[in-house]
Amino acid sequence: MKALVGFFKLVRPVNLFIIVFTMVAMRWGVINGLTSRFEHSAGLQLEHWKFGLSVLVMVLLAAAGNIINDYFDVRVDRINKPQKVIIGKEVKRRVAMITHHAFNAVAVFIGCFLAFDSGKYWIGLVPIVMGTLLWYYSIHFKKAPWVGNFVVALMVAVVPLWSGVFEIPLMTEVYEVTAEPSRANFDMGFLYKLTLWAALIGFSLFAFWLTLIREVIKDLEDFRGDYAAGFRTLPIVWGKKKSKVYVAVLYALFFLVLTWISPVVIDYANQITQPWQLWAMLGLGVIVPSVFSLVKVMKAKRKVDYTHASTAVKVVMAFGILSGLMMYFWH
Repeated sequence: MKALVGFFKLVRPVNLFIIVFTMVAMRWGVINGLTSRFEHSAGLQLEHWKFGLSVLVMVLLAAAGNIINDYFDVRVDRINKPQKVIIGKEVKRRVAMITHHAFNAVAVFIGCFLAFDSGKYWIGLVPIVMGTLLWYYSIHFKKAPWVGNFVVALMVAVVPLWSGVFEIPLMTEVYEVTAEPSRANFDMGFLYKLTLWAALIGFSLFAFWLTLIREVIKDLEDFRGDYAAGFRTLPIVWGKKKSKVYVAVLYALFFLVLTWISPVVIDYANQITQPWQLWAMLGLGVIVPSVFSLVKVMKAKRKVDYTHASTAVKVVMAFGILSGLMMYFWH
């Protein structure tokens, strides 16, 4: 029983739930919500069980990545978070490694099945590349500045895009068939596809940038253990002060982009019946915790300060995803 509980904690169920929630929000909130605004709307076309399999691919890859990350991080975790060390205590190292490989193998198999079923064979490479990158991240990338944070952010950014990779081609095809055959409808079919992908890419970039910020904050939080293990993370290479400035620059760019896309958000808010809900989510769920996180990092003197800043970033991401889900209800 102890091993089972330990394994459950090892795969980080909360993180896995966030992946499921993100993909559900992108499919039913963003994709379905936006297509309902189109003339001759195609609606969701991918069978629910196939969408469930696509979610399972991301969940298995993430679980495998969490396992292998902890597997190679036992020494560091004994310093940074000794109370959370699981491998070697609650779960045997051999069991952890076997499970990691099994999860990756199943994820790749399902991904290839879905790719061949859709006729888009190249998609089968995505889980293979992700599994490989997560392996090398645990061994090499996370010990180096820049590349480790970039890889994690990239993996997170794939999740929103993965939600549409099988769905959108089917929807576009049906849309072009149901619409009257003309040059104008052909152009609308292209716009249909472009709009859906633009929305998913927007959420993907949102997740990528916030993850990039959070990874630097985590490096600041884990400075002591990483230094003892010989890692060369950004705070170790640059120092804490310069790393804090780097976080401030990332946040400045984040706020700048939010300002840049504000006309699009305002236009969307003017089209829905209860725009106050959107503004409340963006204000209280995105802007306020982002400012709190930035201030907390800049004034941080203790490890717990970075922990609070990192938690605030999670809140921003959660509300960002929730706003995507709410697009289904905002009309």
